[in-house]
Amino acid sequence: ERMFFVTLLLESVLTWVRSQAGTQSLRALLYFDEVHGYIPPVAQPPSKRPLMTLLKQGRAVGLGCILATQNPGDIDYKGLTNTGTWFIGRLQAERDKMRAIDGLKSAIAESGGNSEKVDYKQIVGQLKPRVFLMHNVHDKEPAIFETRWAMSYLHGPLTRPQIQALMRHRKEQQVTPQQVDERPALTPLSESAITPAEPPAGLSGNRQVLDPGIPQFFLPVTANETAAIQRLPGAVSGTTRVNQAQLVYEPAILGAASLQFFDRSQGVSEQRERVLLAPAPDQLLAVDWNRAEDLSIPLSHLGQQPAQTEPAQGPFFAPVPEAANSASELRSIGKEFADWLYYNSQLELLAHPSLKVVQWPNETQRAFKLRLRQAARERRDADVDQLRKTYASHIEKIEAKLRKQRRELEQEEADLSARKREALIAAGEMVLTLMTRRRLYRTVSWSASRRRMANKAKMDVKETRQVIDDLENELTELQQELESEIARITPKWVDILKTLTTHTLRPRRADVKVSVIGLAWTPSWVLTYSEGGRYRTATLPAYPTQAST
Repeated sequence: ERMFFVTLLLESVLTWVRSQAGTQSLRALLYFDEVHGYIPPVAQPPSKRPLMTLLKQGRAVGLGCILATQNPGDIDYKGLTNTGTWFIGRLQAERDKMRAIDGLKSAIAESGGNSEKVDYKQIVGQLKPRVFLMHNVHDKEPAIFETRWAMSYLHGPLTRPQIQALMRHRKEQQVTPQQVDERPALTPLSESAITPAEPPAGLSGNRQVLDPGIPQFFLPVTANETAAIQRLPGAVSGTTRVNQAQLVYEPAILGAASLQFFDRSQGVSEQRERVLLAPAPDQLLAVDWNRAEDLSIPLSHLGQQPAQTEPAQGPFFAPVPEAANSASELRSIGKEFADWLYYNSQLELLAHPSLKVVQWPNETQRAFKLRLRQAARERRDADVDQLRKTYASHIEKIEAKLRKQRRELEQEEADLSARKREALIAAGEMVLTLMTRRRLYRTVSWSASRRRMANKAKMDVKETRQVIDDLENELTELQQELESEIARITPKWVDILKTLTTHTLRPRRADVKVSVIGLAWTPSWVLTYSEGGRYRTATLPAYPTQAST
C-alpha cells in the first residue's frame, strides 16, 4: 500500500514538472525521508523510475529533491551522482563511511571537480553527533557545521485504534445530513385553473405577426408553475391559495457579439462572447443597454417556439413596441449596441509593473499570485547573483593578495628563524673569542651584522602580519557589506502583492463584431392568488436571471 501510494504521488509530481516552464529559481521541494527500498541500487520497484527522473530533470523547472537515509547504500549510484548537495553525518560502520566517501567522490568527478585536495575519510571519521559535512558542487571546498539542538518526541506511526480515538471528537462535530424538508403541502390550483381563462390585460393568445427578417428567440422555461408558487409569500405556511397560473411572453432585445482584447506588449489576446438581454424600448425611445443583463443561456439553447402548457395557462403574448417591430429598426439598434460595447467593455487584469507580469485572461487570482511570487523569486535570485558577481572580483583580488602575503609570511618566518640561529651562533663565537683572547674586531662586526639582519627579518614578519590582518579585515567588511546588500534585496521582492495595479484593456472598434440582434421572448408566470381574504397578482420570471443565479 505504501509503495502504491508513493508511486502515484511521484508520478503526479512528475506530471506537474512536465507542465512547468523552465526557471533558475527554486519553485518547490520534494522531501523524502527514510528512502530505503524506494530507489535501491539493484532492484526496480515502481517508485524508482519516477524518482530517478525527478532527480535528473526536476532542477530544470525549479524542483528540488531532498532524500534522507541512514545508510548510503540505500540509494542507487545514478541518484547519488545527480545530487548536487551532500550532507553527511556521523556514520558508525566503516563500510558505510567508505560507501559515502566513494559516492561523494564520484559525484564530484561527475561535476568536473577534484576530490583529491580534501581528506574526506579523515573528516567523516571525526564527525560528532549533530555535526555534518556539507559539500556543494558549486563550492570550492566542503564545509563543516553543527545543527542546533532540538527536542523531538518520535512517537512513531499511529495504530488504527489511536486514529479512531483522535478522530472521534471531530466526527461528532460533523453536521448530520439534512432531513427531508417537511413543509406544509401547497394548496393546489383551484378548479378554475383547469377551465379556459381570459388572457391578462394587454396580452393576447396569438403572437404578433412580424417581418420574417426579424430573428426571434424564445427563452426556455426553467421554472414550472409549482416552483413559481413556492416563491409566493405565505406559500410555505399554507396561507396562500393560488387560483390561477398563466404563462406570458414579453418581448425584449437580444444582442450577441464577440469582443477581442489585444495587447502585444503584454502578450494578451483574448476573445469574449457576450449575450445581453435588454428591455424593449418604450415608444420611439432607444434601447437602454445599461439596464441589460448578461444571459447565461447560450444561443444554441434558445428555441424558436413557445413552451407548451395547459390551455388555461396560455401562453399569452405582449405586443411588440413600434421601435423594434421592423428589420430597419433592429439594424439601427444593432449599431447602437456595437457603440455601447465599444465604450463600455473592458478587461481588467492584475499586473505588477516592476516585474512586468500580467494576469492571464481566465486565470484565477490565486494562480496569478503564485506565478507572481515565482517571478519575484526569480528576480530576487537574479539580483543576488548579479550582486555576488559584482563583489566576486573584489573578493577574489583580496583573497589573491592574502594568499601571496601568507606565502611571503611563511618565507619571512623561515628567514627569521635562520637569522635567529645565525645571531645565536655569532654570539657563541664572540664568547669563544673572549675566552681564547683572540682579536675581537672581526667577530664583533659579524655578530652585530647577524643581529641587525635578525631584527630586520623580525620587522618584515611583523609588517607582513599587519598587512594580512588589514586584508582579512577588508575581506570581512566586504563580505558583511555583501550580506547587507543581499538583506536589502530580499524584502523588496517579498511584499510584491502590495504593489499590484490593474491593467485595463479595451477593444478596438474593429474588434467589436455584433453577430445577432433580434427579439427575445422572455417567459414569466402570472399568478393570481388569495391571501388574507384579498386577491393579488404576482409576475415571476420563468427563466434564469442574474438575480436568481
